[in-house]
Amino acid sequence: MDFSRRKFLKSSGQLVLGFQLIPLFSCTGSAKSQPETYSGIPVRPHGDKELIDSWIRLDAAGHVTILTGKQELGQGIRTTLLQMAAEELDVPFEICHIINGDTGQTANEGYTAGSNSVEGSGKAIRQAAAEAKRYMLTLASQTWKEDVANLSVENGIIKNKSNKEISYWKLLEGKHIEGKITGNAIPKSHEEHRLVGKPIARDDIKNLVRGKAHFVHDIRLDGMVHARVLHPPSYGAKLRTYDFSEVSKLEGVLKVIRDGSFIAVIATREYQAVKAWMLMKAISEWETPKIKVSQDSLFEDMKAKSMSPETIENSPDFNSELENASKRVKQEYHRPYHMHASTGPSCAVAEWKSGNLTVWSPTQGVYPLQNSLSDLLGIGTEKIRCIGMPGSGCYGHNGADDVSAEAALIARSFPERPVRLQWMREDEHQWEPYGSAMVIQLEAGIDEEGKIIAWGTNLFSDTHSTRPNGNGGHYISPDIWKRPLNFERRIFRRFLSECNSALYHSFQATFAPQLRRSTQNFSFERIGGLWKYLRAGIIYG
Repeated sequence: MDFSRRKFLKSSGQLVLGFQLIPLFSCTGSAKSQPETYSGIPVRPHGDKELIDSWIRLDAAGHVTILTGKQELGQGIRTTLLQMAAEELDVPFEICHIINGDTGQTANEGYTAGSNSVEGSGKAIRQAAAEAKRYMLTLASQTWKEDVANLSVENGIIKNKSNKEISYWKLLEGKHIEGKITGNAIPKSHEEHRLVGKPIARDDIKNLVRGKAHFVHDIRLDGMVHARVLHPPSYGAKLRTYDFSEVSKLEGVLKVIRDGSFIAVIATREYQAVKAWMLMKAISEWETPKIKVSQDSLFEDMKAKSMSPETIENSPDFNSELENASKRVKQEYHRPYHMHASTGPSCAVAEWKSGNLTVWSPTQGVYPLQNSLSDLLGIGTEKIRCIGMPGSGCYGHNGADDVSAEAALIARSFPERPVRLQWMREDEHQWEPYGSAMVIQLEAGIDEEGKIIAWGTNLFSDTHSTRPNGNGGHYISPDIWKRPLNFERRIFRRFLSECNSALYHSFQATFAPQLRRSTQNFSFERIGGLWKYLRAGIIYG
């Protein structure tokens, strides 16, 4: 059907044009904007995990701030942890605020992973809040010279039986809670809960619906500049083009950075950086190595070039039990490399100022990021502050840490101004760390009653643990510098063409007659379900 836009307009008889005089904030942003944070407490490093002040802080304005080393990644822990703290402190939920993952303020709680933020950080915050309440009751008891048993708390107000009252904040008079977490304070039982377990609307979702600044992508700081990185077309590719003078002449371009095959451009505005990136991409020439292993032969190559097996368990009766089985079932499953394909490209903001580095990152672990940047840049961790921000996704180790490292590298070359680096979509798909390919061989022996009497598993896989955790060599950038750092190289192959070795795990087991009762409801038909759970754990764990 030939129906052009011109014919459509003729037949419809009108063309409606619309415009808006006041631009939407969500579309354009302001000169300086970032996700809302409570600024009632001064920035100060945590002293010790055993200090109440490392988890709970009360300011003179009548607010409570909770500090956690865990990241808010969309799972709702900001609201949950605030509920737990407000519950134990007996204060209104509305006056509570939270700071997530900031090496300049929060405790080191490692990675936010494994769905254990409420179990781990929640337990610490709950105990600290109970200790804080106990500390305040003891302080009131000493001030009034009255037994603690005669005191109660409601909405942060301590009362005695004669209705004498004083608030937490008036009692503290602007001082810190100087107590330690002793373990002697007993948290509430679930029968006493009035906030925990109740549905409370999440502010982060409200902000998302209303188009408010929320993600690291939304940060706009005074004097901030924009950057783009031109990654090689493939791993192992070397840059042959040396002249980027035409790029430097483009409007708004502030600097072109080149270190070996690492190329980046800095511009005043983001679209200027994108235009410069497009020109760099057009004029660049690369020496690209051939792919060593094709997709068709990937899994056979993994098995053929695997390292010596690591035996998890080996039953001496396995082969004989398998031979005597009434039925033997064997299958091999393949899992190709998987990209995480986050909703939006990875982004980070970095500022190198007076010899100190600050990075706003969507990482899953601000302290592991801090340690890795220290190793990468050769400076002490005391000079690096990492502030966790929501991003477009990071579960499963996508490009969040890599873009943060590259933002730091660019900021070092352009000090005293914040640098915002956002990957292009092709960067995200091509350069984020893929989930490892795997081969799993399953074999089982079944007796006449349909019970499993022997089970064998062989697993071929690259490692699943290459998050930067103090080792700067796990970032992609050092591989393309002019003078690559001499970091230890691990088994993990970050790209398909170099995947020619794999870890090999072997598990063999037999089930003695006395143990078979526990497997009587475990039919072989359920093995497929087991494999699905295993895959899910590998992909999303």
